[in-house]
Amino acid sequence: MLSVKRGMIILLCFYVNIGEANDVKNRVEGAINHLSELIKQKYQLSTTGYQTAMSRKGIFMTLKRGEEYTSAAKKMYPVSTLKKLALLQKNYINKSPVTGELKSPHHFVGDELSDALVRVRNKNFANCEMQNLEAAIHIYALGFKNLAIISNKAISHNYLLLEPSNLWPRGAIVDPWTGFDLRELDFKLRAKYKHFSKDIMVPKNIMDWLKKNAHKYVNKAWISRIRKKYFPGEGPEPLKNKLKPIESR
Repeated sequence: MLSVKRGMIILLCFYVNIGEANDVKNRVEGAINHLSELIKQKYQLSTTGYQTAMSRKGIFMTLKRGEEYTSAAKKMYPVSTLKKLALLQKNYINKSPVTGELKSPHHFVGDELSDALVRVRNKNFANCEMQNLEAAIHIYALGFKNLAIISNKAISHNYLLLEPSNLWPRGAIVDPWTGFDLRELDFKLRAKYKHFSKDIMVPKNIMDWLKKNAHKYVNKAWISRIRKKYFPGEGPEPLKNKLKPIESR
């Protein structure tokens, strides 16, 4: 009888642990997807987003995300839509107000990148690299710092990689530009994104900026909303104890 009771206790503990693990994963996933939704609501003007939605070429995006890009662009610029989006990007977003130099966000450093972030926020305009910088800023500020913005030349696209962790042992991709929720980087997704070492790089200037400036440029209202909904009473960096890095496999 005693051995039966012990077995039942062990089994109960096993199921309790599974339930707790699932709860943690669901909350972390929910928080990151909520963040992505906030970014999607903020940034519905995008040259690359509009082009991709209209042509249906390149990296796949959700139908809803494509409709957001096209409707926002047409509302802002009813005629010569793509041309005017391109001019906004060229003459305001990617142009240094100090030197007049035209750069890709990949090449902005220090204050240049800070200023570019302010400009995209002012216009609610961002292509993939800046949308994923927003995601990186907020996940970093929530306590998970093992992440990297990936520049992938094979698909001409940028996305945020969460490096392997206890919750996603193969890593995960966060990519609000496409409209998709967080996805684990399994073999199928790796092939879809052509996520192979020969084609990917991590822009060092952006990662250096992130480490120094994430907390300074975080949207406090977004963070407050996420913490209140998914991690009430768990401190300013709830992901620090929930999403733990592991060595890459």
